Amino acid sequence: MINLPVKMKEQTESGSVFTIELYEVYMPNTVLRFCACDENIEYNGQTYLAVPVQRGEISKNVDLTADTCELSVSNTTDYFTQLLFSGINFIGSKVYIYQILYPDALTDVNNIRLLFYGIVDTPELTSDGVFKVQVTNDMPLATGGRKMHLPCNATFGDSICGIKPKTLTGSIVEIVENTSIRLSSLQDSATAYKDWLHGILVINGEGRYITNVKSNGWIEVEYPFLQNIEHAKFEMIQGCDKTQSDCSRYDNRRRYSGFPSVPYEYEIKT
Repeated sequence: MINLPVKMKEQTESGSVFTIELYEVYMPNTVLRFCACDENIEYNGQTYLAVPVQRGEISKNVDLTADTCELSVSNTTDYFTQLLFSGINFIGSKVYIYQILYPDALTDVNNIRLLFYGIVDTPELTSDGVFKVQVTNDMPLATGGRKMHLPCNATFGDSICGIKPKTLTGSIVEIVENTSIRLSSLQDSATAYKDWLHGILVINGEGRYITNVKSNGWIEVEYPFLQNIEHAKFEMIQGCDKTQSDCSRYDNRRRYSGFPSVPYEYEIKT
């Protein structure tokens, strides 16, 4: 049997300020709200049911292992037994564990802090009527093959960067599928590549990232323009991708504010 950590009457009569833990379990069709004390708590318009709950120590890791903690609930009302036998699947449910300062939080709903957040793993009901779950920190997966690295934290053209971005104006000469575009004022391909790669092309308020600069005034942008840009006017603004190599392209490595010791090819695997 799990003893309740907070006895409200004794704590309230003492006149002291104390902490109460609130638990929210988000399931497919309902939200369970309960608190670790012997009386229901009304907080921010919600009722948290008094349940004998014990939270294990939150395990913090410095490697790739996810943080975890265990929750144990004495099944004194058979509430969780009924849910289990009704076919409720707790696995994957999101759990938020909060801590409020009582009674201050009753008048100030911002007097709260998030202790832990995770998803339910391996729920079980023991022979002595204790419902146990492992709550595992919900780590997002890196998808799409994107390079994860530590780039320069300056904004191109700010006081840290020190570069004064150039701009170029003109008109559209020719287009292919609204992604390959020939510009009237872009002729010197060697200089153009150095100056305009990773810049922004703006046409009638639409901006597109420049992924390639080719010969004879042709450039390529990341996504097609949505409007008809044939013979439209444009403005092109210099930019960079915040890597060391791009900083070198502007002869500006001395102002690079990223982490040069971290390889650009470094990937997080989950």
